[in-house]
This record gives sequence, structure tokens and C-alpha cells, in this order.
Amino acid sequence: MTFDPNSVSAIAAVVGVVASLIIFIWQSRTQVQHIKAQVSAELTARLNESNAIEIGHPELSDFRQTLFTGQTKENHTSVLISDMRLALFEEVFVQHKKFKLLDEEDWKAWRAILAQWIEKPFFEGYWKISSPSFRASFVLEVAAITKGLSKAQVHRTAPSNAATSG
Repeated sequence: MTFDPNSVSAIAAVVGVVASLIIFIWQSRTQVQHIKAQVSAELTARLNESNAIEIGHPELSDFRQTLFTGQTKENHTSVLISDMRLALFEEVFVQHKKFKLLDEEDWKAWRAILAQWIEKPFFEGYWKISSPSFRASFVLEVAAITKGLSKAQVHRTAPSNAATSG
């Protein structure tokens, strides 16, 4: 058997290419995992910031217990808070459905929080005027969540004392 330098070079080149591909795939998967973790952390931080504002100013969340009968000067802040919160939920939805950066378990947790918003008296009237400003796919998701809730949950009447708050 003779030693052929060309064969050794060819084998070394193939091994080098295979090793490079393995390293590339590993790095790509690692990078995707880091991106997913970063997106999850950023979305959670945004939710926590929103919650902290509402905890510090409970009057900002009391509005959800009232019925929305149209945008007025008095409920302008309530509409803005709802817009901000729903924009966050829409972003979570997009990260999950379009970019696949949130897994199903994470989406189910976010969906449960969204369902808590949907079942509040304020939401139905608010959503009727605001839904056109959201992605059609997100509007369909909200409709599916609403359909999954009982009518008693979605169509609660506001407590009589809540009509004067917020």
C-alpha cells in the first residue's frame, strides 16, 4: 500500500468541512436559544413594568371593571393603557406564531393572562372600536379566546360602584 498525499488531503478536507458544518449547526442552535431567551425576558420585563405601574396606581386598573361605552375625555387614559397592554399581547402572539421564538407552553401562559383581560367588562366595548388597529391574525386569536370563555365571563355587567371609578 502506497501513501497518496492527495487522498490524505481529500480526506482531511472532507473531515474539515463536516466538522465546520457540525460547529455551524451547533452555534446556530445555541444562538437561536439565546434569542428565544432574550425575547422571553424582554416581553416578561415589559409585562412586569406595566404591572408595576398599575400596582403603584391602582386607579389605572380599576377601569377594567367598568363598561366601555365609547372613547371619552374621561376614559382616554384607560384606552391608552388598554392599547399598550394589547400591543404587548399582540407582540407576544407574533413572536410565537410568526417567528416561533416562544414555545407553546409560554404562549399558553400569556394567552391565559390575555383571557383575564378579555373577560373584564371594559374589554368588549373597547375591542369593538380598537380591534381594527391590530393584526388580523391577532384579532382572530382574541375571537377564539373570547369564544372559549363562557358568556357569563365575557359579558359580565359592571358592579354598580365601579361605574363611577376609573
